[in-house]
Amino acid sequence: MQADAMIAWARDCFGFHQSWQPKVRVSFDKRRKFSYGGLYFSNLGTSPGINLAFSDEIFEDTMICCLEYEHYATDPEIGSLYFLNWKQYVDAVLCHELAHAVQHSVILRLKINVKLGVLQNFKGDWQDDNHGELFQFCLRQFRREWMSELINLSYDVKVESLT
Repeated sequence: MQADAMIAWARDCFGFHQSWQPKVRVSFDKRRKFSYGGLYFSNLGTSPGINLAFSDEIFEDTMICCLEYEHYATDPEIGSLYFLNWKQYVDAVLCHELAHAVQHSVILRLKINVKLGVLQNFKGDWQDDNHGELFQFCLRQFRREWMSELINLSYDVKVESLT
């Protein structure tokens, strides 16, 4: 996986400053069920980030499923995938959560610009839809560019979805 290339694409596509760099946290806490991607707020400001939650089970020699949400689970590029090893699974989760970090960074910029009056006619009904068009656009780009061979292999297996 080429995370640096994914970040460079996001900077170019959305005009983020060169300092735009998502922080990555990883947790193996058994109580954690989900990974997160988005923005982190602190007294120093707002920064993009992802927090990956993994269990020890991903290191077992079994097929791993990366489920996506029902409204796009069967999409050939961004839908649910099956993997033969944990490294491929980690790549898929990284793509998903990084897409959220990009999405929320764009939304924050739009909200600031609307507030400042720069975008007076912006409707932005999609802006808070967590798995909507902007998220799917980013996920599609990441998977197309950095996981296309795995997607073609994985999609031959039965597809499921998150509910």
